[in-house]
Amino acid sequence: MKLFQPYHLNKALCFLLLTGFLLAGFAAAEPVELGVKGGINFSNIENNTYVPGTTDYVSFGGNTLLGYNAGVFLDVNLYDFFYFQPEAMVILKGSQPSQSVYPYATTFSLPYLEFPLLLKAKVFSIETLKVNLLAGPYFSFFLNSNTPINENPFFKGAPFVGQTMYNEFEMGLTLGVSLELDNFLLDARYDSGLTGISLVALNGGANDEGLNEAFILSLGYKILKF
Repeated sequence: MKLFQPYHLNKALCFLLLTGFLLAGFAAAEPVELGVKGGINFSNIENNTYVPGTTDYVSFGGNTLLGYNAGVFLDVNLYDFFYFQPEAMVILKGSQPSQSVYPYATTFSLPYLEFPLLLKAKVFSIETLKVNLLAGPYFSFFLNSNTPINENPFFKGAPFVGQTMYNEFEMGLTLGVSLELDNFLLDARYDSGLTGISLVALNGGANDEGLNEAFILSLGYKILKF
């Protein structure tokens, strides 16, 4: 199973270059800090989908899936207490549908290369401790979008052999809060997807495609200032 397809890497490279150009103007006037971060997330998939061969619907979601996140970030001071914090990270989202609801349900493990573009506002500080609010969009590229539907037990028996199941691109909104102490930071945020994860209309085009949602915790450290 190939996780990193060439076209994903090309899109990701273009996205990183675009972000780099945006940062160039900021970096010329203000110092930029580079950091690394990683942590865990609790995710689920919102909305329902049609069960093939029946008149029933079952939630993509169910039990929360424990995933991971790891990546890098930049911290750019725009003006006074406003900052721009672009990030690039690998994150695992998905859900664990209830086996009691649908016997063919399987764990949806969805790895993404995700690019949050966040505005950060410092709302409180005392000595070296800072409390910040975070908000902004994120753009994600699915790292295994060529998975055929017939390889997923959730759709066992469905007449979709050879079709690609997952959408290779996803976007959404991020809201959160962060604590900073010297070079350390702790983030708690919520991701809410705006685009569906599935390419398949299981009910004649009326299918809910499923939206990612995740509560993300991460610990970071600023390693470089330039």
